[in-house]
Amino acid sequence: MGLFDFLLSEKQKKEKVATKVGLESGAFQECPVCRDVTESGAFEDYADKIATIVDQRLVLPADDDMKLFQGNREELLRTVSEVAKKLPYHCNCENNG
Repeated sequence: MGLFDFLLSEKQKKEKVATKVGLESGAFQECPVCRDVTESGAFEDYADKIATIVDQRLVLPADDDMKLFQGNREELLRTVSEVAKKLPYHCNCENNG
């Protein structure tokens, strides 16, 4: 996590982890210019890949990000889905360009 992450609420920290999972799966994209994270499109198409990543990361006891979820797979999957619903389809670059 980042330098000022201690200021984040537990929910915000969990959303940050969920965003990482979404980016790793390809369900989310990060703009190389403005660094906005957006949804890649049909989120449901990435469900299997997200589940695989979650399963792999939850078995790693040294993963501090996963400790936030205390091994609760369903909570992590639900959080990724909730984050996806909040994300825009276009970043600020595309919206202003």
